[in-house]
Amino acid sequence: MTTYTLTVVGPMVGRRGKPPKPGWLSSNDRHAHWAQRSKLTAQWRQAAYKAMLAAHLPRLNRVRIVATALVPNARLRDSNNLEPTAKACIDGIRDHTERIADTKVAVQLRGCLPDDNTKHVVGPDMRMRIDRSVQLPTIELTIIDLEAGDHGPA
Repeated sequence: MTTYTLTVVGPMVGRRGKPPKPGWLSSNDRHAHWAQRSKLTAQWRQAAYKAMLAAHLPRLNRVRIVATALVPNARLRDSNNLEPTAKACIDGIRDHTERIADTKVAVQLRGCLPDDNTKHVVGPDMRMRIDRSVQLPTIELTIIDLEAGDHGPA
């Protein structure tokens, strides 16, 4: 079984008159403005795509993904609330079309996965780990190639 790990560093969100906060996408942000949520989603997707390119991931067909959010303290959190962040990261590593900012031009980008549907991806399974050295919102994607041997639980 071959395993790859991508470390995706996300954005900080500026707030008028206050220090910036981590730009996590959360299931609890039901009342966030759609434009702000869309911008954050694009930033996470782009960060994951860049991390995938830097890691030189091969083309994969069927994988299991474990997404681990790295947090700086032991404050109680619900790891499943960060599934929208993991979703944006997985969208960034699959084949997708990206629109070039302030233009009507769209570019087809080739990811390491042909798609993120159930035919190709099992998961993501959400986890959380304390890492006191983390200053920016960070998520680790552990990508397990299911076609390279042991398939484990589906």
